[in-house]
Amino acid sequence: MNWTPPPSAGSPRWARALFALLWVLGVLALLLSARGQTALTPRDLKALDYLYALALDRDPAVLEARAALAEARARASPLAAASAGASLELRGDFDQVRPGYALALRLDLAALARDHGPALRAARARLAAEELALRRRVAGALFGYLAARAAARQASDRLEAARAALEAERARYRAGASTRAELLAAAEALSRAELGLYRANLDLALALLRLAEAARVPPEAVRAALSGRLPGDEPLPEGAR
Repeated sequence: MNWTPPPSAGSPRWARALFALLWVLGVLALLLSARGQTALTPRDLKALDYLYALALDRDPAVLEARAALAEARARASPLAAASAGASLELRGDFDQVRPGYALALRLDLAALARDHGPALRAARARLAAEELALRRRVAGALFGYLAARAAARQASDRLEAARAALEAERARYRAGASTRAELLAAAEALSRAELGLYRANLDLALALLRLAEAARVPPEAVRAALSGRLPGDEPLPEGAR
């Protein structure tokens, strides 16, 4: 919040009271805005679980680890050591033809006796590590977005406070209780607050894109999740199915 010098002792009483009221309201708005972002809300936690579940079915590293685990399980199955074959041949004399069948069953004893436990454990550990890394990426991107959103809200509050401070300074200036330099300083503070809001909104947009990239879904799906519109409430945005 930008500081504006208080009215002098010779200023009208109403000008001093108006300045004090606006200053207190601005401080309270900033404090309440910051306090509201100290912890994740149930909606934020639900959005995290939802976005993570979407990312699980799209992340290449997780999909590759799942395929490796499925392959390791297939190799550990007893059926992988057995193979069967069949053949058909025709036998006969003169005009009599009789089909003959031959069945063969082969069993790879070496493959059957091989210990597949280490390979299975390694595949499971790889999948668990990839899923944990993915959850950390999604959670980190979500926390970054929530921080950017809180910063944008605070920048908006600072802009409103700067506007109120400029109006108060104009009132003081019209009442002869303020100088032109003080009025210009309040106007400059408003310009800085406007620029701060533009930058905060840009950071928020970039944070949204990073979160969408981490979850591997369109930004519209992220907005829907953060607003609480999850499956069961209404259809998902295009690309999030």
